[in-house]
Amino acid sequence: MRKVLFFSFFMLFGGISALPAQAASHLVISEIRVAGDLFYDEYVKIYNPTDSDINIEGYKLTKKTASGNEYNLLTSFPASIVKSKESIIISHQQATYEGLKYSTKSYSLASDNTVLIYDKSKAVVDKVGFGPVTDYEKNPAAALGKNQKLIRKDNIDTDDNAADFEVISDGEDPAPVENPGNSSSQSANIVISELYPDPPTEISESKGEWIELFNSESFDVDLGGWALEDVRGSVHKFIIQGGTIIPKSGFLAFESAVTKISLNNDGDEVLLIDKNGSIIYSAPDFGKTKTGLSFANFDNIWSWTQTVTKGGANIKDIIEEEASFSASTSKAKTTTKKAATTKKSTSSTSKATTGKAKTVGTVEDPEVLGMGDIASEEKDLNNNGNLGIMFGLGGAVIASLYLAYKNKDSLSENFKN
Repeated sequence: MRKVLFFSFFMLFGGISALPAQAASHLVISEIRVAGDLFYDEYVKIYNPTDSDINIEGYKLTKKTASGNEYNLLTSFPASIVKSKESIIISHQQATYEGLKYSTKSYSLASDNTVLIYDKSKAVVDKVGFGPVTDYEKNPAAALGKNQKLIRKDNIDTDDNAADFEVISDGEDPAPVENPGNSSSQSANIVISELYPDPPTEISESKGEWIELFNSESFDVDLGGWALEDVRGSVHKFIIQGGTIIPKSGFLAFESAVTKISLNNDGDEVLLIDKNGSIIYSAPDFGKTKTGLSFANFDNIWSWTQTVTKGGANIKDIIEEEASFSASTSKAKTTTKKAATTKKSTSSTSKATTGKAKTVGTVEDPEVLGMGDIASEEKDLNNNGNLGIMFGLGGAVIASLYLAYKNKDSLSENFKN
């Protein structure tokens, strides 16, 4: 009987312990990064493995050093919802990751810290200790180095940090696959589909610009580790965070407020780079921007379009530049002809010519060349010459009359004789 009871006891509790581990029933810290090539290239990722959305307003994120001193990373979460099966990133203020930022840039993570998240009632929701620390769940996870991440295995929480986490170096893939339906394949056919480099003046360019991608695959793709980079002026490279999914046959736009990529108004190019460093797609130089228009991809033929379609299929609504130019040229010719045929008087013609020169920016107006003064001087010289001749003739007549008067007696005798 005792053997039967022992066997039953073993089967019951041994069988339970042999069951596969289940995902956590609460918010968990799913990923930690302490440094990249730059010391502030760090973040903490929080994941919601439950079937319900979780409101994290008023929660708090802290770090505890190996000596036990605790500091706030994010003093209080703003009104935020972590949706079911989704995550949120909290990163250093100088890092380029999308999501929430630390409350101060004075604090950063080290290779041997404990990260804790508290709810509104100040209860510990989850904590992860790594390296030689004093606070952890059962056993601390391995210490983290530069360009390494601590990743929770399948989002399972067994209350043993060493068992629940593994260290992954940049460029490596974690052993478990969280969602087999997603793919981060290097050969995934992702292209840059639309650029919005020059928003209207009332929109800040540091926030209003964006770069849009399109996934032509029949499956979702995780873009974690991929990058966007511009190539002209103040060049910036944005590393896309893990868990960033672009849906199958779908679009995904990256705002400049997040990427910190500022596209130049006199032309720029944008590169899409996979996590192996290979350039997957290169958007061509768009030249001088057109405010409020987007530069769109139509089967790898790029052109400006007036219909901006962020997050949707591109619409070819192209400005007819040649027609506009031709209309402008025709109008200019009509104006020139009209000015040339309107000749009511010399002075009105001169005014019309002057007005025409200012409108079209030509240098045909004599005033522009200084010829007006020369013509005036020549006219004055001609007038002065005519007056001299008249005065000369008058003087000769007066002299002749004077001589005739002086010799009138002599002339009279001669006339009598």
